[in-house]
Amino acid sequence: MHDPIAERAALPALVALDELGVAAHPASVLPGKGAQELARLRSAPVPLDRQRVSRVVLAAFFVGAGTLHFLKPDAYEAVVVPGLPYPREIVWISGAAEIVGGLGVLSRPARPWAGWWLIALLVAVFPSNVYMAISPEEIRGLSVPPVLLWLRLPLQAVLIAWVWRATTPARASGAHRRH
Repeated sequence: MHDPIAERAALPALVALDELGVAAHPASVLPGKGAQELARLRSAPVPLDRQRVSRVVLAAFFVGAGTLHFLKPDAYEAVVVPGLPYPREIVWISGAAEIVGGLGVLSRPARPWAGWWLIALLVAVFPSNVYMAISPEEIRGLSVPPVLLWLRLPLQAVLIAWVWRATTPARASGAHRRH
């Protein structure tokens, strides 16, 4: 029995399975037997590709952080290095840059570009992180222990490494994978 509503409802699951690396059989989008195949695929154990999971988490991190630039601009404006013109606009531009880069991580053609984009962004905002660590008393509304502000500095290198690893293709030699 052909049930177009059930088939449409199943398509997001098929797309999610495909993003996680499960090859979907073309019959899974066909009526009748295809719905059974899709149900089988949905209940089968899904082998997770760590790099794909890493990319999704990385994208969510940057899209979320970028969105906060627009929802809480005053908090971000407070950490713009003094002397830079147009702090509100810097916050908006950096927020938009994080969102664009985060979304780019999810697109195979844009991924290498997004990686370089996000690395450049992390380098560009590093002076604000240094400013926060050196002068926390000058930042209105900042209630983070100073030790965490100092620990954030090497965290930038960790973030850069994560971006690099998530946006460069895994080599056949297994250079990106731990055994």
